[in-house]
Amino acid sequence: MIKINKDSPEVAKAEKAHWEWVRSNFKIKEPKPPQNASREVKGAFTKAVNRKKRLYELLGFITEKQKKDQNYFAEDKDQEFEELICTQPSQLKRVRDSLKFKNLVVEKSSQLKEYLKKKKDLKNDQDNEALKNEVEALEAVVKNDLDEYNKKKKLSDEIQQLLGYKKLYDKESSWNAYSLCDSLKLTVCPYCNRQYVFTAKNEEGEWKCRPQLDHFYVKSKYPFLSCSFYNLIPSCPFCNEGKNDCDKDTIYPYLEEFGNNAVFRMDGDEIKIVKTAQKSFIPKASYKISIEKKFSESEIAIDRVQGHKIEKFKKLVKNSNDVFHLEILYNGHQLELKNLLVKYAAILGVNLEKYAEIYYEEKNVSEEKKESLKKILLGLPLFFDDGDDYPLRKFKTDIINQLDEV
Repeated sequence: MIKINKDSPEVAKAEKAHWEWVRSNFKIKEPKPPQNASREVKGAFTKAVNRKKRLYELLGFITEKQKKDQNYFAEDKDQEFEELICTQPSQLKRVRDSLKFKNLVVEKSSQLKEYLKKKKDLKNDQDNEALKNEVEALEAVVKNDLDEYNKKKKLSDEIQQLLGYKKLYDKESSWNAYSLCDSLKLTVCPYCNRQYVFTAKNEEGEWKCRPQLDHFYVKSKYPFLSCSFYNLIPSCPFCNEGKNDCDKDTIYPYLEEFGNNAVFRMDGDEIKIVKTAQKSFIPKASYKISIEKKFSESEIAIDRVQGHKIEKFKKLVKNSNDVFHLEILYNGHQLELKNLLVKYAAILGVNLEKYAEIYYEEKNVSEEKKESLKKILLGLPLFFDDGDDYPLRKFKTDIINQLDEV
């Protein structure tokens, strides 16, 4: 819903550190130990190279014959591997859909999904004879699908294990989920803009809290992207756990955002009441919040917005709303909304110009100063820029803009 600045020095530094961690795990670009090296050093190098060769084989980078060649270290495929780990945001979907990795995609057929669902239902309703018969009838039909799924699932688990996915969650690892999230310096969840996503240590320097890492393209389906840097999105538990293994395409924080094209809105008549009532305004028990899609005349004319056709962008917004339950969650922020409306009606609804003259003790106060005073009166942070964010920022900004427009 809000963008991660791909071009920030923090992101560039984190990407570099992430690749360095992956590279070191496989001894990539490291010379073969000399003959007089210790057995432990030689053994560690050999194991790393063998892991890499096995991974490259599974990813389709090398042939079975090359894997068996004891003198082949697959250095010629290291660049291809680095490109996979550091696939840039604009190319991530292309890699996801690449024919090269098609055989590695783990997906259940519709019949298999139906069978597994009914089997689960039967477990909770074991006396249901009709359901039992349906499950038994489906078992023979989906046998091949189930075998194929289990085979791919086993392959998926091995790919993730070789990539070092579990090591990413080891606090003792030189680079891990904590250091990755900390390096990005995000302050709020990019999917919902509702929750802080701090990474913090105690006084002894031990990691104590961090955001969850969401795989934008789910690792259970796309194991080859499980350690790709730009596929790892720091997020709040609500969004990560709510999304789970959902595979719908949503707004991708490194490329898109809601911005001015998807805004929070109240009912127009309710907005007019706030402006009309001013000091006498008393908020209702609750207000309905919705997400409205908006496009400028120029965007409509060329049918492009944020790199997509408008209909495609609308679908991304809808999917984000559905997957992350945005309208449902934001309708729960009634207290924040009512406080904002009361402040706006009682203070700004009267005359910001007069307040500004009193506050700054001068006539013809500049728009910049009035904007700062407006933030003070509404209880909004004063020092927001591209490097900072705070919970509910977009929500409050959109509602204030709607109030200003009336």
